[in-house]
Amino acid sequence: MSLLKKIRNISLIVLGSLLLIILLSYALLRAPRVQTYLVGKVTNYLSSKLNTVARIEGVDIEFFSKVVLEGIYVEDLHKDTLLYAAKLKIDIRKVLLEKNIINLKGITLEQSRFNLVQYKNEKDLNFQFIIDAFDDGDTTITKNKKPLKIFSDQLLLKNVDFSYNYEADTSSYPGVNFDHIHLKNVNGNFQSIKIINDTINANITSLSFRDQSGFQVHKMSTSFKISSKEMICNELELITNNSDIKGDLKFKTAEWADYDDFEEKVYMQGDFKNTKLNFGDIAYFTEELWGINKFIVFDGNVKGTVANLKGNNMDIKFGKTSRLQGNIKMTGLPDFDVTFIQLKLKELITSAEDLEGIPLPPFNKLEHIALPPNFVKLGLIKFKGDFTGFQNDFTAYGDLETDLGSVSLDMDLKQNKNELPKYKGNLKSNYFNLGKFYGIENVLTKVTLDIDIDGKGLENETVNASVKGKINNLICFDYSYNNISIEGNFAKNIFAGKLEVND
Repeated sequence: MSLLKKIRNISLIVLGSLLLIILLSYALLRAPRVQTYLVGKVTNYLSSKLNTVARIEGVDIEFFSKVVLEGIYVEDLHKDTLLYAAKLKIDIRKVLLEKNIINLKGITLEQSRFNLVQYKNEKDLNFQFIIDAFDDGDTTITKNKKPLKIFSDQLLLKNVDFSYNYEADTSSYPGVNFDHIHLKNVNGNFQSIKIINDTINANITSLSFRDQSGFQVHKMSTSFKISSKEMICNELELITNNSDIKGDLKFKTAEWADYDDFEEKVYMQGDFKNTKLNFGDIAYFTEELWGINKFIVFDGNVKGTVANLKGNNMDIKFGKTSRLQGNIKMTGLPDFDVTFIQLKLKELITSAEDLEGIPLPPFNKLEHIALPPNFVKLGLIKFKGDFTGFQNDFTAYGDLETDLGSVSLDMDLKQNKNELPKYKGNLKSNYFNLGKFYGIENVLTKVTLDIDIDGKGLENETVNASVKGKINNLICFDYSYNNISIEGNFAKNIFAGKLEVND
């Protein structure tokens, strides 16, 4: 089941929990002479009505609109805790059952616990019996064909504990498992809540909680909407364990069933600003990333499906000094091994140290990109151009500036596991210190050339390349040679071939 479908399911479960609370409170208002009931009589009424253990330690009803309940305890039909609330306040503005409308001024829930379970071999959640108990055949919320509408000016959550357990699922995962979720210390302030059928709108001014996996939301605020057609988080600010996400995020679907084919059918659109994202936080939600602990800071626009994703005006910072600016298109995710990448770089600034800090899957093995030792000599690397292809088989075209000089390239590169990197194409340099790069600066220093090259290996001991072209200038043993035509092979400091010099 996809991540967003699980989030959608949890949202609907929360909606069901809210409806449970409202039904419970409204049932008290409808009970005969409830304003004169003793607490024991209210408890007896609920226990007999629900055919389970139900207890309320205190009831206060003001003007038939405001209900304050204390010490609420309800068991499910398996004799496990379904609901406990130290204090529940509901201020009811209007209830029109014939129109399926519930209009509230506010709800406050303190020191409470929800334990929602879908037991094995049961199709409904463990609170369904409460809804069924108050379905007396009249024109009620559960019978009326008109859409259910719930409005509330405010919902306050103070130290709420929420769990959902789908017993048929036996999978184990160290991250957030949406089939076995347990949120602790939930505190939140929701404003302007509107629920119509399965569509939920709310302004979340603050929300924080901690999941049993260790994932924690320190602060969340957004203008939120979820329905079968879309999930929207506008003006989102989300602070988690190690991330600070800011921007607007939208998911569009034709129907709920599209979440079953999330990679192909769910269209995403995001506009992010000054966002710090730690992939370790994302790993809580996807096992493929478990073990990673790297972060980026980025701005940009992202749109498309997972299988066909585009990023425009991306500005990504990573490592100690690295920065990427440009546009990216990826086709084939989530299988990165077969993903086709088109990367148009306005500029990439990086270093060998930062590149070697990029982790490789599977991330729990803590492996990273490995570069030849001589790449450190390049110092700060600046590249403008295009990358097109797959992660281990791509074409690079553009201009490269390094501490050793500048290079223009139009190259095909391949890197298979446990094999030397292979390359083929055209290479141009402008006073590039090739001798220092290969550790032979006592023989060779700067080179200006325009050659076609076909070879493998990048270290002095492994390079084996056929070359053909022209060396405009070469400094060898402190003497400058010009206008050299070259055709031959270079390997292990030895050139075998033909040289023609017009100097």
